[in-house]
Amino acid sequence: MGQDPLVGARLLRKLLIACTRWNVWDVQSRPLQEELDGLLAEARRLAEAAGDEDELWQVSLAGIRLLAWRENSTMQEAEKGRAVALATAAHFEERGDWVSVSAALNGYIVFSYRIGADDEALEASRRRLAVSDLPVTERADELQLMAATLFNRDNYSRCIEIVREAVAQLRPGDPVVHFDAAIALATWALFFSGRWSEITDFIPMIEDIREQIQQGVGANTHLAGCYVCLLHIALAQEDPARADVAISVLEQCFSSEQVNARALLAAYREDDPRYLDFEPTSDEWTFPMLMFLTDRGIHAPRELIARLRALYSSLPVDQCIRLVEIAEALANSDIVRLTKAIDEAEAHGLIAPAARMRIVLARRTGDWTQLEHARLVLEQLGDRQFLRRLEEVAVALDNDY
Repeated sequence: MGQDPLVGARLLRKLLIACTRWNVWDVQSRPLQEELDGLLAEARRLAEAAGDEDELWQVSLAGIRLLAWRENSTMQEAEKGRAVALATAAHFEERGDWVSVSAALNGYIVFSYRIGADDEALEASRRRLAVSDLPVTERADELQLMAATLFNRDNYSRCIEIVREAVAQLRPGDPVVHFDAAIALATWALFFSGRWSEITDFIPMIEDIREQIQQGVGANTHLAGCYVCLLHIALAQEDPARADVAISVLEQCFSSEQVNARALLAAYREDDPRYLDFEPTSDEWTFPMLMFLTDRGIHAPRELIARLRALYSSLPVDQCIRLVEIAEALANSDIVRLTKAIDEAEAHGLIAPAARMRIVLARRTGDWTQLEHARLVLEQLGDRQFLRRLEEVAVALDNDY
């Protein structure tokens, strides 16, 4: 780091922030956790050698982000991270450094969510929102965290509402691409909650994001999430033009190394679960893969279910919990558990997936009431793809009985 320890500390700290906060590396090329820990230790050593108090606090901020970025942090580490984040926010508030205050609160929110303190996370999000003159990147980050907290608590209506409000209030010149993560969350909220007719309101935003991102392999993953939803709905509503657009974008978004993503796209395109050969060494798009299989009554691979169970054991995401429960009940042919899991999924706002699963349940139980329940929802969604499946099951039940 040359002869000046302060310069070295700043360079390492900025490198850590770039990696852990703004995700400048993709999954395949980003540094290992051990490498980042080493960078943090060296940045702290250099800041101490320089005797610069402000830089020590900035390094502390980088440490908060590094811990927040680590998926397997313990509850004790998260509690400690919350305390450090609040102390760091207080320091920068005294200095009037509001961008750093916002960044520290970002870490506090992540840790709060990790330990289940959702109300405190939302309150901290409101505190960040009240900070004036924040750069667009900080405002977008605040919106993403608030939307994620609401989404993961299955408060889909409020998630959609705050994203609509925030995008409507964008300042002139603010690139909408910075809000891609929040818009993707709102898109998924519309999908899960069965508000498919409102997806058209978000399509112009999504297309603006697409225009603002340099297209090519490794394109933005949040954009891909939006288009997975659009593809799912277009295929369900048998809208080939919109489906072709979504497929074209996703082909550009998914790199050749993303084998699960490529398999998912092929399965959607051909409406054939045989394309979904789950590769355990590749961890992308596991959740949509699970939904594609269970929608069609296919037992998900044990490795896939285990991967998602491990995810929500450290990061409780309600819809993941509900749909993994459905997948496990289906894999175990446990009809009582499956019935309960579908009912609970619907009660927690997963309207569209629950409706499709009722067709699967009816085929296994011969329960016509499940088909009629599903029919009402699918007709409201305009899900012609699965209404046809429903009629196929109805014919099969007539033949069986």
